[in-house]
Amino acid sequence: MLLDDLMPHYDVVARHRTVVHAAPDLVFAAIREADLTGGPLTRSLFALRAVPAALGAIVRSPRAAWDEYHDRTSTHQRTGRLQTSSERAFGLWPSGPPKS
Repeated sequence: MLLDDLMPHYDVVARHRTVVHAAPDLVFAAIREADLTGGPLTRSLFALRAVPAALGAIVRSPRAAWDEYHDRTSTHQRTGRLQTSSERAFGLWPSGPPKS
């Protein structure tokens, strides 16, 4: 369900623009390599976000929840890099910046 389905009429529009004085290839590489989970606050917010799903999984099947937790922590390198997260979630990532 899209937000447009819940709120088909809106009364506020916001647009933002930032001009970056750098070559598109450099900007694209920097975005791909940026670590989005570098700080303790960000890591804490990600962990807090996962609590409801974790509790639900434990209630449904404690053993399956433990197995999934163990599999995730032992086989996947934890990283907040946008490229890695996107590849894991979607399997696709553009090979370069958009052509203008």
